[in-house]
Amino acid sequence: MPRWSRLAIVAGAGSLLVAGRGHIGRFLRTIDQRAGVFAPRGARLYSVVAPRILRPLYRRVTDDVTALPQLAGSSEVKAVLEVGSGPGELALGIARRLPGGEVVGIDLASAMIERAAQRARSERDARVRFVLADAAVLPLPDGSFDVVVSTLSLHHWAAPAAVFAEIARVLRPGGVALIYDLRPFAYLRHEIEVFLDGTAFEGAPVERQLVRVGPLPALVVRIRLVKPPEA
Repeated sequence: MPRWSRLAIVAGAGSLLVAGRGHIGRFLRTIDQRAGVFAPRGARLYSVVAPRILRPLYRRVTDDVTALPQLAGSSEVKAVLEVGSGPGELALGIARRLPGGEVVGIDLASAMIERAAQRARSERDARVRFVLADAAVLPLPDGSFDVVVSTLSLHHWAAPAAVFAEIARVLRPGGVALIYDLRPFAYLRHEIEVFLDGTAFEGAPVERQLVRVGPLPALVVRIRLVKPPEA
């Protein structure tokens, strides 16, 4: 086969993958949500495995959170909410880096909350608490957090628009949401913009970019949203 033919085949296959990546993502998210692999069925297994394999990602997220005041020129981050906190590894890690801050983690799986609360008690850190809650109906006051983070949870959300509305509600004006998901599952920018319609994020820029975690290729997508000051 001539070289130009091989190049044409490769280019064509690449184009199909790019063109169909939204469909692939939707297919993977549907399978994941219907199977319930980690929530709630595999929650206990996930609570043991996740802290080990996701530690590099948690370090990256913690670095991003602690860098926010310098980037935004704002005051110290004092309150952080983690949506989909799982076994609590990230929430506790963020608290260690924010000595004066409070961290709240919410999760829909009771096994995750039990594991996370046990870890917090063992570290004797009263600044970290975990709440059993649905991200689409957060039992938290308006404007009570400086930062909301979520890792590998977005593709589990059955009602993403409702969750984004709740995240916007509990963020203070000017607060930042950092949402991380695996690239194969991640929503595209225009899909995120649709979810934001009618929320306090509507019209705000959607920063969607690939980020590297350790030595691995960029397999994680980070979505960064800032709640408008006037919202």
